Amino acid sequence: MTPRLLAGVLLLGAAGCASDPEPATPPDRPATPTEAPAPEAEPDTTTAPDTASTARIPEVARPATRTDSFLVEGMPEPIDLRLVEVADVPLPFSTYLPEGWTDEVTASGEGTAVQFTMAEAASLSLFVPATATTEAEVVDLARAVADARGGAEAFDTDDPWVRAAFRFIGDTEVGTVRVGAHDGTFFSVTEAYPAEFGDGFAPRARLVLDHLRWADESGL
Repeated sequence: MTPRLLAGVLLLGAAGCASDPEPATPPDRPATPTEAPAPEAEPDTTTAPDTASTARIPEVARPATRTDSFLVEGMPEPIDLRLVEVADVPLPFSTYLPEGWTDEVTASGEGTAVQFTMAEAASLSLFVPATATTEAEVVDLARAVADARGGAEAFDTDDPWVRAAFRFIGDTEVGTVRVGAHDGTFFSVTEAYPAEFGDGFAPRARLVLDHLRWADESGL
């Protein structure tokens, strides 16, 4: 091949190489750039208000019956009790009564009384006066009740709810009248029973008072 012919072949080869298309994009590399993903929303760090801490704790339902005990000559004696709920009174409450006791609510212009009676002879009553509203007035009324039943003798008691207490000894019965208060309302509690009922009635009456719960309180 002559030098002139060889130069022509080389020129044609160079021209062919210059016209070749660019190599295709590799399959693992997109031909066009993809859109960047949207940034994730930041988590809500706002703390929900703690409503559980301010919600009212539901009152615990009291069982319909329960077994307790009281002392007889220094020995514990078991006793069955039934639940009594007193609603339509100035100071609603519930308590437990020994079997065989009756309950009755009476109201008049003088006030409202809830009376629990044992054997038709001994009674425990809670009285909310309508005309006496201050502590001094209710104490004077309690003193007058004790005095009318045999003489009012003031005495001290460890019961935290008692504001004043009087005992009386009559011809046919003995007992006490105590003054207390709840939620700004004053009341009196009177125990009256034949002297021979003392050992049987007094500890049972104590159970009734120990188990008393006002309607705005919770607990068993």
